[in-house]
Amino acid sequence: MTAAFHGHFTALFMEIPEARELTQRIKTELRENLRLAEQMGAQIATMYGDDIPGQITEYVKTSLVSKIVLGSPTYKKRGLAKSNVKNKLTILPPNIEIYIIPYT
Repeated sequence: MTAAFHGHFTALFMEIPEARELTQRIKTELRENLRLAEQMGAQIATMYGDDIPGQITEYVKTSLVSKIVLGSPTYKKRGLAKSNVKNKLTILPPNIEIYIIPYT
């Protein structure tokens, strides 16, 4: 998508308090995902807090983002299911495109 739209690629990492409870396997997967994003040319940005949609919205507004690509598990994840990130991001300005990519 970055090449198609001649844009910049930023991987936004959300550091949330619940991250302390993640298993070592999940932490390793996160590090590998961030490393892959860097290898693909992404700039890595980190936001801190427990309001994931609010933090994403703040980043979008201050960084002039025009498109967001979110991964969405096909199963219910404990932390993300209750916050319903996708629905809360509808408060973004209408010129922000959101793409939801399902994964297992």
